[in-house]
Amino acid sequence: MKKTEAYIKRLVEVVEKYKKANPNAFWQNALNQLKEEFPEKYLTKESIRWSYRTADRRNKVVPQRALFRDTLEGLDTLEERLLKRLNRKVELSAIAHYLMATEDDIMLAVAKLQLKGHTGIKMWQEAGKTYIKHFKKAKEKAQDFVRPWDGKAKTIKIAIIGDTHFGSKYCLEDELELAYDHFAAEGITDVYHGGDLVEGFKQNRVHTFIGNKAIGFTDQLEYTVKNYPQRDGITTHIISGNHDLFFMEDSMAHMIKSIVAQRDDMVFLGDEFARVWLTPKIDLGIVHPNDGVSSNPFTKLYNYIERADHKLCRIQTIHHYHKNAHIYHRGVDAFFVPSFQLQSPWMNAKNLRSDLGYLILTIKVDSQGNLLSLLPEHVMLNNKYY
Repeated sequence: MKKTEAYIKRLVEVVEKYKKANPNAFWQNALNQLKEEFPEKYLTKESIRWSYRTADRRNKVVPQRALFRDTLEGLDTLEERLLKRLNRKVELSAIAHYLMATEDDIMLAVAKLQLKGHTGIKMWQEAGKTYIKHFKKAKEKAQDFVRPWDGKAKTIKIAIIGDTHFGSKYCLEDELELAYDHFAAEGITDVYHGGDLVEGFKQNRVHTFIGNKAIGFTDQLEYTVKNYPQRDGITTHIISGNHDLFFMEDSMAHMIKSIVAQRDDMVFLGDEFARVWLTPKIDLGIVHPNDGVSSNPFTKLYNYIERADHKLCRIQTIHHYHKNAHIYHRGVDAFFVPSFQLQSPWMNAKNLRSDLGYLILTIKVDSQGNLLSLLPEHVMLNNKYY
């Protein structure tokens, strides 16, 4: 703690002590003790009175401002507000004051968060005080997933979607429902989602989230669990995108894991990348980058294949850019996958167009799992909205 902060804290403690003992005559007694403890400072009754009242106003105003900001972000519960602030070590009494709660309220909120899966939250004693922190976990390491293989020649049909941005008012939820109807009609049992399942929240872009259907972690979690399409016999396999991981950056809460825990028809594959072996010879790569898009998506795809050897698969689907494109290069069929989000004001300001739609891949293989043919069906929705 800085010397000035330590002095102000001690000043408030001393004044409060004498004020409680004798409300009618406490300034002189407080001044005498502070002079003994801080002989290097030139103190008068006027100076300590001003410092005390300034600190008192700050102690009342700052929590109110924090509550106002949290309300704008859609953080309505004590658990949400606390979780946002646990990315660094906080002292129990200080955070209780800041959030206008009791210490018991804070400890109960910690217990509730731990039960919800935030197991990285720890409480401990240090120098007679209680501290809390949410210890950050690394992103999930990329894993290989293997589909069951029976050694027979067959036709495999899968759907590829991404960038649904649930919670955003620009999300085309009705079109997504129709897409799942299409998948069911085609007999598709596996849908692969390339990330940005939800809109997320970014503190430095608050204005771009105002007016959305769901704002904040809990609201988007509940909204997505309730409203994301669900069809008998269809499993949605998901990786996290950068918007899904916004909550990890701010409060270390994992959105996709939390959603999947409440939906039996969803499977979490990893953060930003996963490899799925459709057959022993054909792997599907699902990746969600976090850089900017090129004005020429085909050049971007070409460069990705040239530079991303460690993530290259026989079939590569690339999300995040909200673009539709397909090239074949170096033995790789690479696809940019369109989105289910209309162009938002933020995208418009950046001159970014959002291609709308999804992919259905029909893959014929022999009994060894070798690729015989790949037929992509690009289902585009641009003409309906642009």
